[in-house]
This record gives sequence, structure tokens and C-alpha cells, in this order.
Amino acid sequence: MIPMSRLTVKSYPRSAWPMIGASLFLFVVLLGPWVLIALAPLFAVCLLTFHALKALYAEARTKARELPDSGEIPYGFAGHDIRAFTDARGQVWIRAKDVRHLLGLERTDTWMAGAYPDGYCRAHSGVAAWFVRPDVVRRHWGGSTRIIVNRFIHWMDRELVPLQEKRSAIEQAQENIAPPLSAKRTMPLPAFLDPLVDYLKRHWRGEHRIPYVVLSGGILAVLISHLLSDQPAPADLVEHYQRYALLLMMELVAGTVMCA
Repeated sequence: MIPMSRLTVKSYPRSAWPMIGASLFLFVVLLGPWVLIALAPLFAVCLLTFHALKALYAEARTKARELPDSGEIPYGFAGHDIRAFTDARGQVWIRAKDVRHLLGLERTDTWMAGAYPDGYCRAHSGVAAWFVRPDVVRRHWGGSTRIIVNRFIHWMDRELVPLQEKRSAIEQAQENIAPPLSAKRTMPLPAFLDPLVDYLKRHWRGEHRIPYVVLSGGILAVLISHLLSDQPAPADLVEHYQRYALLLMMELVAGTVMCA
């Protein structure tokens, strides 16, 4: 007996340029070569839009790689990204590297950690970086006369800290309301339904072989056809309206249960 390999469908990315070229060729054949001159402004706008979206997509992927799933949220100020996160106690922390690059800091991280032990440290357990609290930013840079410093402190107090605290409160509320994903069902299914549930799971995941699916589907189709052909003229909707209503109700219930 020759074992049958499971059929798999693989999708490969394909370029859209052959289709675009074929479309342009069709336009030229139907309307003449002058259509290229008429569509030149449209081509230019589409080309610029494509390059702009491509640059934005590349930048988004770069930012996503720079910011792993660490809980940090980037905020924009004067063309700079200021990353912040909230710890378990509700305290807001700002990435010290971003503040150093924006405001300028001559002191080293070790010196700042010694001067502000509670407000300048490696506060994030999953990121090997230094973080600073907003009150330390106000204490260390509060006496500066530079405009950028005063603007940043004002923006930090008015926007960054309130937004970060609000987002942290919303996430905490959602975590308290939503049950954990690993929670078990409070009402287990009856034992006689376990084989049916296992069959549906394996069928949905594509673990059954093609002959098995065809055979089971054929048996089900024979049973349904036998049920419908029990009486003469099964296609007469007027005479068998109760049967068709029952079938539609069963389809509705089964579809709802499968979606759930």
C-alpha cells in the first residue's frame, strides 16, 4: 500500500508589474500611443506615492525592530522619539538615551545613577537600558535657560505623563476584566461530545487525509440525500415547507455554533 502524502497549498509572493504592463499594453492597443502621454501625470503621482509608502513601510519595520514587545510606547517631540513605559507600581519611566540625545547630558549613566538612585536606573527587566523618571528630569534640567529644555519639560508634564498614565490604567482595567487565555472552561462538555469535537478540530486544522475527508463527506451526503428522498418530489418547496424550514434552522444553528 502506497502511503499518500498530505496535500499542501503554498503561496508565493508574485510581482504585480507583469499585470501592470499587460494593462498598459491593452490601453495602447485600444486607444493608441497618445494614451501614455495623457496618463503621464497619473503615472508620476502613482510612482511618488509608491516610493513614499515604501519608505514609510521600511521606517515602520525599523521602528518595530527597535521596539520589541517590551511595553514601551514611543512619543514624538520635535522630530525625536521619546520612549516611555509604566512599571507595575504605576510609575512612568522615560528612556534615558532619548532624553540625553534631546536635551544633552554631560554626566555618565553611572554618575546619574549614583546621584539619583531611585529615579535613574535600569527600571525595565526586559530591556538592558537606563531609564529616568519625570521628576528627575525636572530636578536635573529644571534650572536650564534653554528653550528646548523648558519646552520638553512642559510637554512632558502636559502630554507624555498624563497620556502614559491613562494608557496604563486602561490596559490594567482590561487585564482585570478579560479572563486569561489559559483559563479552562468552567462548564466542560459532555463526554459523548468529545469525539465529535476532536473530529471537528482535526478537520479544521487539515489533519485528515483527502480520502478520509471524501469518504466521510460522501457518507454524510448519502444520509442527507436519503432523508430528502424519503418522500416523492423532495424539491417541491410548497409541499415540504416544514422540512426545508427545519433544514434552514439546523444550518443556522450549526453555523452559529461553528462561528462561536
